Amino acid sequence: MSGFWRLGSSEPHRRSRLAGWVVCAFSALGCVSPRSHLVVVSHAAGESLEAGHHEVAIELYQAMLVRHVDDPLADVVLNNLGVSFENLARFSDAEAAYRLLLRGHPHSRLAPNAAFRVAVNAERSFRFEVALWQYADLVARFPEAPDAPLAAFNRARLLEGLERRAEAARAYRLYAERWPDSDDAESCLRRAAWLDGSRKLQRDAPSPVPAPPLLVPDGVVEPGAS
Repeated sequence: MSGFWRLGSSEPHRRSRLAGWVVCAFSALGCVSPRSHLVVVSHAAGESLEAGHHEVAIELYQAMLVRHVDDPLADVVLNNLGVSFENLARFSDAEAAYRLLLRGHPHSRLAPNAAFRVAVNAERSFRFEVALWQYADLVARFPEAPDAPLAAFNRARLLEGLERRAEAARAYRLYAERWPDSDDAESCLRRAAWLDGSRKLQRDAPSPVPAPPLLVPDGVVEPGAS
C-alpha cells in the first residue's frame, strides 16, 4: 500500500490472519512489555490497513500512540495514521496526524513527506492559504527532498488557480530556476510569460496536476530501528 510503512517482519502476511491479529492487538493493550505491545498492535494495524479496514487501523494506531507517544517509532505510527485518514478522505484529520509527526519528530526520515502531505491535505480541505504556506515551507526546510520540486510546482499551480497571476508567474520562474534540468522547466517559463501577458500560452505548458500519490518507501522499519 502506497505510503504505508510496516513495523516488524518484512515477510508478507496473509489477510486471513487479520482477525487474529486484531484480537491479539486488543489483548495486548494490557500486556506488560511496551515493546511487545507495540509490535503486536502494529501488525494488527498493518493488516487492517492493507485489507481496507481503515477505521480499525485508525483505532489501533491511536491506541498505540496513547501508550507509545514517545517511542522512537512513533513517527511511523503517525505516518500510517495519516495514510489511514487519507484513505477515508478525512483530510483534516490526516493533516493533523502529519503535523504531529513533524512536531514530535522533525528529524525523521518521514518528515519531508509528512510536510508535503500536510500541504496536499490542506489543499484538499480548501484551506488554500495554509497549503501555499506549507508548500513554500517544505521547499525552504527540505530543499533536497524528493517532493520539493512537486511542492514548488503545486504552489505555482495553486496560485494560478486562485487567479493570482503575478504571484503564479514568479512561482513558475522560481521552479524553473531551481530545477532547470526538469522536464517542466521550459514550459513553466513559457507559462510564466503568458501569465505576465507577454505572449500566448504554448500548447505544451504544464496542465494542473492533481494531488500526487503517497510516498512508496523503499525499505521496512524494524522494531527497535533508529
